[in-house]
Amino acid sequence: MKARLSLLFLIAVIFSGMAVAQDQPKVELTGDYSYYRFNPGLPSLWNSQNLNGGGGQAALYLNSWFGIAADLQGYGGYTQCVNPNNPLGVTGCASATAFTYMFGPQIKYRAGKFEPFAEVLLGGAHSNFYGNACKDISGICGSVSPTNNAFALAVGGGVDIAVSSRIAIRLVDADFELTRFGNNFTGGNNSQSNFRFQTGVQFRF
Repeated sequence: MKARLSLLFLIAVIFSGMAVAQDQPKVELTGDYSYYRFNPGLPSLWNSQNLNGGGGQAALYLNSWFGIAADLQGYGGYTQCVNPNNPLGVTGCASATAFTYMFGPQIKYRAGKFEPFAEVLLGGAHSNFYGNACKDISGICGSVSPTNNAFALAVGGGVDIAVSSRIAIRLVDADFELTRFGNNFTGGNNSQSNFRFQTGVQFRF
């Protein structure tokens, strides 16, 4: 009898543990709107640009608080014109798009429905702005065609609000984003300081 009671108790503990574990999502998929403040570099030629776009993030949580995230964001066409008082005396505009793809750790504190998180993401950025400016604006480009790809790093965090066990609202995700486009347009400054803000809906599994 005691053996049976012990076995039943053990089974109850195991299933209770499984139930608790299932309360914590293993996978979080977020679709978002993204605002991106893009700094092309070399202020004497280019102003910072406000970009609108969106994308998604997939996070695999290894336990209740630590996960690995993959973040993909795209930004639609925009046009950037040369500052009229630039030292080269050139005029013209270039149209472009932008895309970022980054991966890295994400840490989340689950306090009921309120879930603040922090993240560090590394990867790449793609923008055809530099190449298009070289092609479309006469006299602005040197002999070497600028690259459209660069290293990217995002550091920041935000807050998710759990609506149910399956759905959450990403209230805010704000990141400082560093890109490393190095070419004659950036005047030897190979680091661009950018900012992004995101909000969206999250599905959990």
